[in-house]
Amino acid sequence: MSSTSEFISHILKYASCFFKFERLILLAIKSNHYKNTIAITGSSGKTTTKEMLAAILKTRWRIIKTPGNSNLIKHTRHIAAARKPYHRALIAELGIAGYRQVKKHCRYIKPDIGIITNIGTAHIGNFGGQITAIARTKGELIDCLNPNGLLIINGDDPNSRLLPIDRFKGKVVRVGLTRRLDYYAYNIDDTGGGLIFSIDIRGKQERFFLPTVGRHNIYNALYAIAVADYLGFSADHIRKGLHHYRRPRSRLIVHVLKNDIRI
Repeated sequence: MSSTSEFISHILKYASCFFKFERLILLAIKSNHYKNTIAITGSSGKTTTKEMLAAILKTRWRIIKTPGNSNLIKHTRHIAAARKPYHRALIAELGIAGYRQVKKHCRYIKPDIGIITNIGTAHIGNFGGQITAIARTKGELIDCLNPNGLLIINGDDPNSRLLPIDRFKGKVVRVGLTRRLDYYAYNIDDTGGGLIFSIDIRGKQERFFLPTVGRHNIYNALYAIAVADYLGFSADHIRKGLHHYRRPRSRLIVHVLKNDIRI
């Protein structure tokens, strides 16, 4: 009986400490109105976009971000608690595998910049097999954003049209490979060791090098460039940051076989 009582006592003590810690985090968030809090969600490209953006912002600022692909709610809580006044920006990757999870992430951060990379079928089984349900859930980020902030979406992704953009009163930026968009890439060259592409920024054509393979990564770079431009980073700083970007571990590894066959 005593061992059972001690076990219950330990559980209650742990629970009490956890909820006290939780309250302290929430109080700290409410009392510190940090600017440049960036939240990234979407069906794919979150980690790569985060790392590209971090590489750019670090050319001028000290920042904090979720490490690797650690995108659970507990990871958002951790970096929110770890942020210091000298961190000029926080970049949070929001992993979503069920309903209302974006809002749970946003208990700990108050984003003024949001990126929704795309709306795909990842975890669709958790959403009743409905792409509209995925769009609705990822669209929760729109309600969590500062109404005077920035929202960036994929202008080429047809499923992103399902997002409730009309609910957002701030600035909406669309990126992609189509000329009608706010930021679009063109003159794309695959060098084998990376991608070179052009973008018009503030009326001037800029050329960038991305040290990774895969045309889809142009989209991830566009999200990062749009945020950096919004935050006042020059094209030279953007260029420098992208040049120093390194792909996440165990992703897009190119294997060269005999007769120059590449996998």
